[in-house]
Amino acid sequence: MWGLPRLGRCKILFVICICNFSFSPSKHFANSGMISAPCDLYNKYFYDTIIKTGLIMKKSIFIVVAFIISASSAHAHGDISKLPDSVQVLQYKMQLYMKSGDLDLQNKLAMAHLRNNQLKEAKEQLEAVLDKDKKNFNALDGMGIVLFKQSENKKALRYLKKALSVNSEDVMVHVHLSLNYEKLNMVELAKKEMGIAKSLASDSQGLKSIEEEIEILTLSE
Repeated sequence: MWGLPRLGRCKILFVICICNFSFSPSKHFANSGMISAPCDLYNKYFYDTIIKTGLIMKKSIFIVVAFIISASSAHAHGDISKLPDSVQVLQYKMQLYMKSGDLDLQNKLAMAHLRNNQLKEAKEQLEAVLDKDKKNFNALDGMGIVLFKQSENKKALRYLKKALSVNSEDVMVHVHLSLNYEKLNMVELAKKEMGIAKSLASDSQGLKSIEEEIEILTLSE
């Protein structure tokens, strides 16, 4: 399961079993024959108490699952960004459940959605960030990328220019502008921005990252 150590896999499967119980306590008790109508022992008050307890367990189990999965993946990989994109989505959702409203996590979740080609979900996360922080660089740049992928290049350009006004030293925002200008047939501006991006790249690894970014964003073009 996701390249996790055996102990981590066992922990996750154990918790999932508990989740299955806690999400639907009524189903489990009904199937067991413990609750029937009429029933003197398991009356309505006790039954409602069981349901309420199950709902409380549901929230608690989510937190436990998030902790176990995060701890296991950290042990196996050391960094969520090294996990497969589909798993990253799950990881960031779990973390956001515990840290609701964390803008950095929302940006990371948006990018994980983007790499899974889940553009609608990515856009929703980025819009939520920009509602709280209109000058959030990562969200502005991210929205430009999403709109670029949706071939809404004029709108993408507006967001990317805003991102550039916040941080003109970021290599990738120049890459994104270059790709977008290219789509708008603004060849000279595309060359200019790519030149700036490469000049800002400090070493061969930086240049390699530029090539990888271009490949990711143009893969489905």
